[in-house]
Amino acid sequence: MIAFSSSGNVIWSVPNDYPQIATADGGVIGASGITYDNNGNATGQIALPIQSWTGGESGIAYQYGSVDQTAFTPAITYATPDFSSFSGANQSGNGTSALCHDLRDQLITEYPQYGAGFLPVCFSPDFVASSDSGGDSDPDFLFSVLNQDDIQYNDYPSWAILKSSLLNGLEAIYKAYGQPLTVTSAYRSPMVQYLVDKKNIEAGKYKKPSPHSQHLHGDAVDIRTSGQLMTWQTLHDIARKLYPNGCIEPYASPNGGSTLDHIHIDWRPWSQCTNPYWRQ
Repeated sequence: MIAFSSSGNVIWSVPNDYPQIATADGGVIGASGITYDNNGNATGQIALPIQSWTGGESGIAYQYGSVDQTAFTPAITYATPDFSSFSGANQSGNGTSALCHDLRDQLITEYPQYGAGFLPVCFSPDFVASSDSGGDSDPDFLFSVLNQDDIQYNDYPSWAILKSSLLNGLEAIYKAYGQPLTVTSAYRSPMVQYLVDKKNIEAGKYKKPSPHSQHLHGDAVDIRTSGQLMTWQTLHDIARKLYPNGCIEPYASPNGGSTLDHIHIDWRPWSQCTNPYWRQ
């Protein structure tokens, strides 16, 4: 068990134990049940029962060897937010946020299941519902347009991650282009990304799957270009002028590129757009 400073320096370490629960005072409870302060000093030991998925500071727990529920009031205060205090992202350690209490909980489980490489959380402002979407108030790009892949495959069609960078970027490109834009893809859930990859690999369009696609992050969009190089180049130039640091899939490069039927633009952090051909 190793504690780091914000600059990445090792503050302290403890052999033969690993962190289980972070506490509000900057300490931690090890898997052994030993409690440690913020300097790594052992301060005691507690017996941790099996907490329920949505347990809390005063919640429901289970005892080993029993299915009987017991009242559980821990002697320590967890760090916040509640679910991220725990190894494995929640009391059950299954990598799923315990704060949604709706279909997002099931949607989020797809991220580790399909190897997405990250885990969205419920309190993120980027998760929006079809009933509460900024896109619904904008006649140009409705929620159903920006979540059409999941609607088409009926995979949680009422939820999507739609980052402000995508919404604002698409609107800016539309205004600069001066003509209607047809979005062919924006948000995709991990399962839908898997199905899209599978379909395109079988058709010979893709060489390999892309489970880390930016479409899963809600900051990528494909815009139809109708097979016209002039249209593709025009949209490319507009996007590059508006967003010099944007990541745009090239039409052609030594590593391959997009087809002329669409242009892919995403707003991932600049440092993550490592392919130089996507930055030209």
